[in-house]
Amino acid sequence: MNGVPPVLLKVMVAATMAGTGALGMNQLQQRDAVQEIINKRTPGIISRPVPLAQALAREENPEDLNLTRVKAVGILDYAKTAQVGPVRCPDKSLPPTTGVYLVTPLVTRNNKHLLVNRGWVPSHRLEQGKDYTETKSDAEEVLVEGLLTQGERRWQAYEEVMHRGIWRALNPFLMEQRLKLRPAISTPMVLELDRIKLKGQEARTDILRLQPASHLKLKPTPDEHTLYAITWFALSAGLGAATLLFRVRPKWFTPH
Repeated sequence: MNGVPPVLLKVMVAATMAGTGALGMNQLQQRDAVQEIINKRTPGIISRPVPLAQALAREENPEDLNLTRVKAVGILDYAKTAQVGPVRCPDKSLPPTTGVYLVTPLVTRNNKHLLVNRGWVPSHRLEQGKDYTETKSDAEEVLVEGLLTQGERRWQAYEEVMHRGIWRALNPFLMEQRLKLRPAISTPMVLELDRIKLKGQEARTDILRLQPASHLKLKPTPDEHTLYAITWFALSAGLGAATLLFRVRPKWFTPH
């Protein structure tokens, strides 16, 4: 330190302390932003599903339906099922197998279409010819319940999201265009299915459903942001304490 001017040393220490303190404040701001998102999402996610027609009637802006739990009745058009992937198994308790999401249009009673993400299946089971249809006939009505989401919203050309017949991104706008659908919602959305009923009975399936609560599990979590903030503040405080001790050292320690 003998070669560093005292004034410059003070500036360097002050700048470092200010920088680490600012990083800590930034983590607190990110924590508050994540918590705000969770607070906004929670009511819709934990609420009871409302009929799609009722949800559409009460919302002036269709985009406000994002992360709303709804239910709808119709017929699943399996012939137009889109595969989205590759995607790792969303259930962390299972082996990290690669698979795809199955997105199937639901033809409602008023002959409109609602994209339904029926869940995740392993790719090798599809290649083996595994049947993942929930109904015994193509004309059987079902009741679907789930969370409306906007999917991938950024603009993409069709060629960018397709690879060997598999969609690389769940882009409801392009899917509705490509599959020539008549959307039930003016803002492109997809229903992430968590329950499906046939004649009042819940359908049994090997498809891994997406759980609504997964939309509350944001990374990093608010607690993790708090921990990061404490780390940065501790570094700033530690540097300040070390600088203070260095300055007062001659008063209590004289080297031999």
